Amino acid sequence: MICCPCEPQEAKRERLYATATTIRQVADKVRNGQPLYESTRNASRRVQPATQRFRREWFAAIDTFNQAQASAARLSGEARRRRLQGAAANLAEQWRAVIRRGFESAFRLGYSSRGRAGSRLTTMQINSIDSGFEAFVQNQARFATQFAQQYASGALKAPGRMGVGPRSNLYAQALKGAYNAGAVAGGPEGERIQWKLGACDHCPDCPLLAASGPYTRNTLPTYPGAGQTKCATNCCCHLVFIGGRTGERLAPAGAVDNFVEPTFPPV
Repeated sequence: MICCPCEPQEAKRERLYATATTIRQVADKVRNGQPLYESTRNASRRVQPATQRFRREWFAAIDTFNQAQASAARLSGEARRRRLQGAAANLAEQWRAVIRRGFESAFRLGYSSRGRAGSRLTTMQINSIDSGFEAFVQNQARFATQFAQQYASGALKAPGRMGVGPRSNLYAQALKGAYNAGAVAGGPEGERIQWKLGACDHCPDCPLLAASGPYTRNTLPTYPGAGQTKCATNCCCHLVFIGGRTGERLAPAGAVDNFVEPTFPPV
């Protein structure tokens, strides 16, 4: 890097100190076998416990509905109709609650992955950190309500309709999108974000998103797995953060002084 001869000495010192610090951080990561940049490559693995819990609660709600439906079969007329109507409403309500718990749990994991204290974040705090997260949750909850109504009415038994299992799995996979949202929110403001393609066949949207970066948290259009790309929650892409959080080890004391004011042995 060529220094401007008119650059103030203090500004030169700060710039060189920042450079020396970056070099030390990179060297430490290489020495310890760590990736040079933070990413959400392991998002699916990190949300796996939350995803398993999501699936258990989701299908438990289906079991509850099926039991109510079986008991309603012994009724007739208006009593049967009310029982089925209440069971369908309860299914939708339980699914909405499962979505909120699961998505917020995944968000906390993503937020914590950036070195933040996120394990105890409340709903209000999450919405304060990420103003768009509530819309993400509500959008999935709205689709789940339609899903519950279709399941309760028997419409999903029609030929050509996606089965209950595969369709339910789409909601579970969306936890990856919530994790990515948390990871973005947990990073420093202004960091660059790259959309990286995963090892799978891609929809038309993902290569375009990968080619259009880098982004910031304010310009990133969506998150991998959030369901807003053609591949929906089947997305295998991840995010890479460039210029992320500062490492713990800085340049050693005096390192920059030797650049700015080098000391030579007497001749």
